[in-house]
Amino acid sequence: MNEHGTDRPWGGKSLGSGITYCYDAFEVLILKNLISILLAVLISMVPAYAFSATEVELAKLHKYAVRIGRATGCELNTKNARASVDRWMNRTFKDPAERTDLLKTYSETIKAEALAQSEAHTSDTCFDIRGALSVYEWP
Repeated sequence: MNEHGTDRPWGGKSLGSGITYCYDAFEVLILKNLISILLAVLISMVPAYAFSATEVELAKLHKYAVRIGRATGCELNTKNARASVDRWMNRTFKDPAERTDLLKTYSETIKAEALAQSEAHTSDTCFDIRGALSVYEWP
């Protein structure tokens, strides 16, 4: 007999009717793998769509968001720049779901950059940003 009251080398707990149950490392591994498999099956059942945006387009969008965000942090007028980028997004990202997701990321980047600029956590001065904003060719 072992510390679990059975003669099995791995131990176990009697559940009555001759059934013995125990957790050993192998069972825990199986349980973890089963959970992973079930999650993978559930995720695969969720409808998904593939983004059509290229890395170049995503890099441009990020660059626009950073420039607009920093200008916003300097309290500069970005109305024309935003309108230009909005038109570009509508032309470039045809899928409405994709455009919605990218617009969310774009907006969050603008907010983060505006906050960073207003708290002087960027390498650009507002003087530099004002000059760049006036000559930058928006899409």
